[in-house]
Amino acid sequence: MGFITQTHYQYYNNSEEFTATANQTVFALTFDPQPSAESEFIVRVNGSEIDDNLYTYSSPNITFSSGRT
Repeated sequence: MGFITQTHYQYYNNSEEFTATANQTVFALTFDPQPSAESEFIVRVNGSEIDDNLYTYSSPNITFSSGRT
């Protein structure tokens, strides 16, 4: 029988949603624990997954190469 720790639970149940202001490029993640790399999360814009070359991640910020609206 598998054992799910709190960390695993948080991993599978954490999500955040943001509404951008005009040309906003930086979004700060607030959940804990923070991802340590871009490979640990998926970014979607208007419901569609986007390529990871369109943003960078430096905890806790996701920064898009161009503004979101």
